Amino acid sequence: MNSKGHGVAAELAVAAELARRGNGVAWPVGDNESYDLIVTGESGKLYRTQVKSASQNKHGSYKIPFTYGRNVKRIYNRSQIDILVARLPYNEDYKEVARAGYYILPIADIKVGKGTFYPPGKGRHPQWVCQYEKYRDNWNAFK
Repeated sequence: MNSKGHGVAAELAVAAELARRGNGVAWPVGDNESYDLIVTGESGKLYRTQVKSASQNKHGSYKIPFTYGRNVKRIYNRSQIDILVARLPYNEDYKEVARAGYYILPIADIKVGKGTFYPPGKGRHPQWVCQYEKYRDNWNAFK
């Protein structure tokens, strides 16, 4: 599967998880917006949501860009998206991990161009804890 296919699969997986949790999910028409999904929160608020995914690298970690643009990379900001969801295929890469990792990051908390993610106890240095661990399964961000 190419990178576009992986991205679509990640969007569908995130949408399915949100729907399972009772959130409304819609897609913008076309591919012209800076966000992938429109999510209805518990309060009825709409969240412009960008979904990112990555393949495992040789060190057992996953690098997620918090940027957009082909030639010139720019960090997402509050005028473009509200939440970035990183979906990582832990369950596909590790037999003993039952499900994918979902990290739900409010855009206000993103200050760098990319993040490194890995499941606890895995990767090159198993004792390291991912700096974004507090955002794992942070579905309450969609209030």
